[in-house]
Amino acid sequence: SDPRDEEMTHQRRRRLSLYPLIPRNYLPEKLYVVGAYGTDGYPVSSENTPPIANAGTAQTVGVGSTVSLDGSGSSDADGDPLTYNWFLVSVPTGSGASLSTTTGVRPTFVADLRGSYLVELIVNDGTDDSPADRVTITTTNSLPIADAGGDQSVRVDDLVTLDGSGSNDPDGDLLSFSWEFESLPDGSSATLSDAGAVDPSFVADVDGTYVVRLVVSDGIATSAVDRVTVTTENTQPVANAGADQSVLLNDVAVLDGSGSTDADGDLLTFFWSFATVPDGSAADLSDPTAVRPSFTVDVPGDYVVQLVVNDGLVNSLADTVVVSTQNLPPVADAGPDQSAFVGDVVLLDGTGSTDPELDPLTYAWALTSRPAQSSTALSDPTLPQPTLPIDRPGTYVVRLVVNDGMADSAPDWITITTANSRPSANAGPDQEVLVGELVELDGSLSSDPDFDELTFTWSFTASPEGNTATLAEDDTVSPTFVPDAVGTYAIQLVVSDGVLASIVLSRDIKTVPFV
Repeated sequence: SDPRDEEMTHQRRRRLSLYPLIPRNYLPEKLYVVGAYGTDGYPVSSENTPPIANAGTAQTVGVGSTVSLDGSGSSDADGDPLTYNWFLVSVPTGSGASLSTTTGVRPTFVADLRGSYLVELIVNDGTDDSPADRVTITTTNSLPIADAGGDQSVRVDDLVTLDGSGSNDPDGDLLSFSWEFESLPDGSSATLSDAGAVDPSFVADVDGTYVVRLVVSDGIATSAVDRVTVTTENTQPVANAGADQSVLLNDVAVLDGSGSTDADGDLLTFFWSFATVPDGSAADLSDPTAVRPSFTVDVPGDYVVQLVVNDGLVNSLADTVVVSTQNLPPVADAGPDQSAFVGDVVLLDGTGSTDPELDPLTYAWALTSRPAQSSTALSDPTLPQPTLPIDRPGTYVVRLVVNDGMADSAPDWITITTANSRPSANAGPDQEVLVGELVELDGSLSSDPDFDELTFTWSFTASPEGNTATLAEDDTVSPTFVPDAVGTYAIQLVVSDGVLASIVLSRDIKTVPFV
């Protein structure tokens, strides 16, 4: 049970117990209370007038207000001093209100919820309780309070989250929220994600100041406007020196910083500089402050160029681009085609090979074709000038590839063709024979360096007087004749390989008489 109800019941019982049970139609001249005596020893008269309680006037207050009650208007006709007994008879559901004191003249309490508070006052003059007097305290609807949160500082393109959770209603009413932009930076298209949410958001899309206002409502009244200011910080720009490049020696390299950005949309200035260049380079930027400067790649190697941009407030971090010279392949030169004789040793010459970057070259020769039955080989395929013996007639094809340490050249070929070599005639040794003896000549030692098939032509260039001898089969390797006179027979042999004839070779056959 409510302690206040018990207290009220106790007070009423106490008040009733002071009145004797007497007939309604009997009004005694004096009423004595048994056992009650004055200081003079005589009985005390009971002619007491009950006091009158006055709990004050009704009040209308705001929720959360401290209500001051006032019982000072209470009175006693006999002038007796009064004691006060206050009671909170009823309060709004859920209220935790309580009197600061129940016995004071002017107690207080806090009207913590919206509604009516019924307060009762009974005073006592030492003898009698007064009839109860009541006063009603009614709360008015309190204006809610909007709280748009603290001001914020963000970067451009950040997602900004607003916070209205600090808004409140003194009456404890549920609140509805209404957000709207009061001002935006020029060019901004920012929109609130949900203008009726406690914590809407938006993207700070351009540099500047965003002012957002909040009004809350408790369903009866709206709050005063509260504002939050969102200011963008300057964002450091980002330099972009472009993609790395590979160019040819003596080309003009064009740099490109157009990919550099500033989140705040500020205008950028450009500062290009060489971080490193190859030894010996005299490269110079056409305009170090241009968006797209250029320079000439004058020596092989890597050129490292850095770019810093500025948005008018701060520099970006440096970004670099590497411009590398492409390695041009070397050019092989195996020398001119040659013609040689079988038995010759041909000197090959690759010293005419070149490299555009002047890199040192290595050599790789290969004999890719040679005549059948040839067993020849290059003296050293890695030399600039190897040699090749010509051991068979025909065509020899040699390939040369050079390398600059990074790339091979295209191959270059040299063709060596054997010239037709003159054959050599050999008619055999001089002979001395008897007249009438069959003489057999021998040209089998005749030869051709190209191993061509030979034809033979024998003839007498001189013979003894009166001789009638003739050569039999004078176009063969071994013709014969029978000398018929004493003296010297001069015989010549000419061989031919079908292209060239040999030098004439003569042999003497001397005859002596048969004894």
